[in-house]
Amino acid sequence: MKKLFTLLTVVAISTTLSFAQKGSLAIGVGSNLSDVSWQDYSLIPTVGYFIDDNFMLGTGFAMSSSSDEVTSVKYSSSTMSVSPFARFYLYKSMYISAGIDITSSNSIVEDDTYKDTYIESTFGFNGGIGYSLMWNDHICIEPSFGFGTSGGSTTSEFESGGTTNSNSTDAPTTFGMAIGLGINIRLGEE
Repeated sequence: MKKLFTLLTVVAISTTLSFAQKGSLAIGVGSNLSDVSWQDYSLIPTVGYFIDDNFMLGTGFAMSSSSDEVTSVKYSSSTMSVSPFARFYLYKSMYISAGIDITSSNSIVEDDTYKDTYIESTFGFNGGIGYSLMWNDHICIEPSFGFGTSGGSTTSEFESGGTTNSNSTDAPTTFGMAIGLGINIRLGEE
């Protein structure tokens, strides 16, 4: 944590006034630092395009999968998330953003006698405010503060002995606030 604070302080002190203009591309990663342990921390690849000097459209994409087998019981899970966003820059450095999150996940537990499947699909909205700290003409670090809400549906299915039981319900509706950190490289016109 000390290293991150030191890095952000150095970046803030050495910030230049250069900024991306219409036609520039921003390629990077973003993160959400709410309710995440250090072991589960992840970065989400993002890409954005400045359609005007102060307006960027972009998206983030994340995908994960895992599988394990313990004493003939197989466990598998996968998640895919797409998060398009729009960002408007104020005063060249401060920005406001809004977007949506579309996530689909499933998990399966099975052995020779049964199969238990759980599928969840969620849709959410997010918004926030952030600040662009330009390291040089191309590298940008963007701390932010935001909120997000989501809801959706879940389906669980249990198969055993030729019998299938299925149940569909609403996914829990969530609301949260978070600190975020993004790093990107800006390519194109200056």
